[in-house]
Amino acid sequence: MGDFKEAIKCFSVAIELESSKADFYHNRGFAYRKNRDYEHAIADYTKAIKLDDSHFKAFYNRAFCYDKQSKLYQAEEDYIRAC
Repeated sequence: MGDFKEAIKCFSVAIELESSKADFYHNRGFAYRKNRDYEHAIADYTKAIKLDDSHFKAFYNRAFCYDKQSKLYQAEEDYIRAC
């Protein structure tokens, strides 16, 4: 719905209840990304990847955040993993 601050709160509650779901971290990371909070987004995408190393959306979105931070080497690695 576009209220990413509220989405962050909701996904944080979901993570407190079930911290082993990669999608919860990925989705909260996406909300952080939409708020241009790339550091928190990267942290959540990294956690999603640790929980599911085949989560191609987390690799792609983390690459996007790295790209926005001009961390091109990390971005390239993640873009490759996302394919």
